[in-house]
Amino acid sequence: MKVKKIKEFSKTPKESLSNAYPTKKHAFKEPGIKILVGSRGAGKSFTAAKILLEAKKDKLFDVIYFITGTFDSNKAHWSQFDIKEDNVFYPHRDSVGKVIKAIENDRDEFENFLIEEEIYRRFKADVKNKDSISKMEAENLNDYVEYGYVGDNGYLNTKIVKPEWKYKDISGKIRPPTSIICFDDCLGSTALSQSADFTKLCIMNRHIAPLSEPYGDRQALGCSVMILSQCYSSHQSVPRSCRENCTDLILFKNRQKGAMEKIVDELAGAIDENDFQEAYLYATDGKHDNLCISFNADCRTKMYRKNLSEFLIFPDAEKECKCGSKKEN
Repeated sequence: MKVKKIKEFSKTPKESLSNAYPTKKHAFKEPGIKILVGSRGAGKSFTAAKILLEAKKDKLFDVIYFITGTFDSNKAHWSQFDIKEDNVFYPHRDSVGKVIKAIENDRDEFENFLIEEEIYRRFKADVKNKDSISKMEAENLNDYVEYGYVGDNGYLNTKIVKPEWKYKDISGKIRPPTSIICFDDCLGSTALSQSADFTKLCIMNRHIAPLSEPYGDRQALGCSVMILSQCYSSHQSVPRSCRENCTDLILFKNRQKGAMEKIVDELAGAIDENDFQEAYLYATDGKHDNLCISFNADCRTKMYRKNLSEFLIFPDAEKECKCGSKKEN
């Protein structure tokens, strides 16, 4: 083979905004799509609750939505997250669309807050620098009247309150809303199988509810997705559109040989089969143990986890490690 270099295509394009939620070093990248697959009683709800509990500690998600028909019977897991009743939906073909609409409403509220914050800042500056409303620009004055900073009689409102945004990150900084939607006990429901909105959610989860203008590294609110399912690829389980966009797959012990062969076949381009088999056998050894595969990890040493809290690192990945996991281990 002969190799010849050319001048064309040598420039590197600017990277677009990531829409990523800020997360800790060993946390999952968000917004992502997690699929938890295991038989009844395997521990899917318990593991999902662990993921949400860690997110709660980090103030990662401002809003948690649920689409499930068994929310009340699983309150032991979900009550600790203060989920509003309005954010719980029964599985139906319209359920996902309602959640997307709610996220878009949060987007609109955030952008309205930014506008009011800017008008408030201008008003405080004008009041400080101008001794009369007659010297204020007409456009600004109209905004001040609309927001109640100036009364119809022309007098300034001395009791105005600085606009406050309802969501903040763990450091207290303002941010666009962050959210996650969890699907539990939806096997065979129209919420998954007959919903164009569900397909849209799985394909565009990072780009749901785009912002009019970028805010920091975010140009859309995005939405994380977590699906609890007893089956991986049966007719009534997780649609292929979701499986192909999955960022984190959590597997519990499965004794059906055909089901595991299907999983391995679908993941063939993303995993080393030998590594996977070894990791799976080790990670699912106990009754409620599980293996997590992260397809978008920033280092191969973070690709496999047992029970969320242990990285399983293979020699080839360790040789390529640039994130420090080799030293930590």
